[in-house]
Amino acid sequence: MCPVWLEGEARTRWGKWGGRMKHAKPPKQPNSVRKLQYLWRIGALPRAVGLHMVTIWHDDWCGIYQGKACNCDPDITLKATLPGA
Repeated sequence: MCPVWLEGEARTRWGKWGGRMKHAKPPKQPNSVRKLQYLWRIGALPRAVGLHMVTIWHDDWCGIYQGKACNCDPDITLKATLPGA
């Protein structure tokens, strides 16, 4: 007898013992980290070895002030650079 699939049921995978397998999702990075990576990737932040200090300004409603991950679009500025430090 063939199983009757419910809508959405066909897309789930079943484990070795009949239980559903959970697919591992990569952890979502806070918006501030994602924006730093983006600015570095497009060349807005220096790529040379050294000490680079940035200032990150979060919105007033950002989750970082409640101990959660950043969920705003922060303003990031390069404050100082010491090459080769």
